[in-house]
Amino acid sequence: MSDLFARRRARLTEIIKDAGLGAVAIVPGPNFYYLSGLHFHLMERPTLLIVLASGEIAGIVPELERLKWSQTFPGAQTFYWQDDDGFAGAFAQASKDLGSLSIGIEGQ
Repeated sequence: MSDLFARRRARLTEIIKDAGLGAVAIVPGPNFYYLSGLHFHLMERPTLLIVLASGEIAGIVPELERLKWSQTFPGAQTFYWQDDDGFAGAFAQASKDLGSLSIGIEGQ
């Protein structure tokens, strides 16, 4: 089954490149599941699947979802955050580590 999701993400990387983007960010919902096989609820805790034009995966993920995320994407560059600290630090670190990218963001 993971090959199916990998093929879907590979197709997405072609779309990303054709659009002149460096990455896309997907929030939990049908598209998130379609690309990853992971079910997360759209909630007040920001959770992002980031697919880079290179095909690499990154994520901004609440600490409480670490196990689920890391089992699916063990090699992904992941920026975890905890409720006590807030998510701003994870977004700042992702911005710093991923560099200057044009990112398409899902509208949900």
